[in-house]
Amino acid sequence: MIDAHSTFVKQVFELGGSLAGGEALAPTTTATTIKTAGTVTDGPFVETKEAFGGFYVVEARDLDHALEIAKLCPAPGGGVEVRPVVDPTTNPF
Repeated sequence: MIDAHSTFVKQVFELGGSLAGGEALAPTTTATTIKTAGTVTDGPFVETKEAFGGFYVVEARDLDHALEIAKLCPAPGGGVEVRPVVDPTTNPF
């Protein structure tokens, strides 16, 4: 799996994208959740069969370019989610 992700990183640059960050995530069993009321609980927020294993922040020209890159990301037994990062200077909460 490490080799597959190393290959993916090389392919991002070959396609003219760049990586702004990314990390592998620890298993959901290590999660601690804080709910909106301030309640702290051990474990993930909801019961789920799928969980994020890690993430990449990829800089792409547009959505089509991001999807082209995302299709190359190894994700055995799952999938890849693509979404933009919110720019707080143009889209504040």
